[in-house]
Amino acid sequence: KGLEKIVITGFSAGAQMGNRWSIFSPQGTQGATLSGIPMTVVLGSPSSVTYLSKSRPAVSCTLSRDNNMDHNCTDFVNPEDDDNR
Repeated sequence: KGLEKIVITGFSAGAQMGNRWSIFSPQGTQGATLSGIPMTVVLGSPSSVTYLSKSRPAVSCTLSRDNNMDHNCTDFVNPEDDDNR
């Protein structure tokens, strides 16, 4: 039996590197490698993140307002358009 699933993990500097890799790699699109093997990327606490657009998490997404384990930010704003970010 061959490889069944790939999980990429990283924490801190490893997460920062994994984040950058995931942006530039064609692997993992639609949750699978280019050869069809299921793939998941799990990254935690990078010291910085790369934004690919002008959108940023809204104030309502900050952990000081919602810090449970099911926290999922779905509200994004463009800081240039919203002074109350």
